Amino acid sequence: MKKEFSFYEFTGVVVPGATLLLSLALTLHPLQDFLTNDKFGAGQLGLFLIASYIVGHLVQGVGNQLEKALWAFRGMPSTWIRRDKPPYLSDGQTKRLRNVMTQLLGHDVPPLKDLDLRACGGLVGQLYAKLEKEGRTARIEVFNGNYGLFRGIASALLVAVAVTAFKHGIWTSSSAIMIAVFVLALMRMHRFGVHYASELYKQALNLADQPKPMIAS
Repeated sequence: MKKEFSFYEFTGVVVPGATLLLSLALTLHPLQDFLTNDKFGAGQLGLFLIASYIVGHLVQGVGNQLEKALWAFRGMPSTWIRRDKPPYLSDGQTKRLRNVMTQLLGHDVPPLKDLDLRACGGLVGQLYAKLEKEGRTARIEVFNGNYGLFRGIASALLVAVAVTAFKHGIWTSSSAIMIAVFVLALMRMHRFGVHYASELYKQALNLADQPKPMIAS
């Protein structure tokens, strides 16, 4: 059976898995020998991709916990609409958002400040489904894919640093480089998480602003 990787599988699973394997090659000599072998060819590349896919799924478990830690105090960006001034919406957009969500979702949406996290998450999921039905999620998916990419890379590097520290100690040049890249990946993860929420709500506002067709008299 032929397997074709989707955009999200590649960015959120295969690349993080490959990142971890390549990082571990700095520490684990058998893996290093496999990747630097003169006879490395299509067969070995296939095995590497399969291993990256499997390891990438395991890295997702670390990513879930890393995600919870990153947003533990402020909440996911999509829930920031419960604030007076979400950083990605203007005052006018924030005031209109509740009415727009009521219009698009087809039921009354409570005042956004009164939503708890679970209710807000449910509305976000419903709003995304509506936008997907209307063909409005292309840009949202780009931000989501990049968010998953950097979440996976950060998670892979976190595991690699832990393995390297266990084997050689934390104060090594390899660990220092991986920690620096981990911090950068975490910053990019944060940025794309905010972009995702921003695009989600702005697409909803734009959809509600669509002009109604003129009816000839």
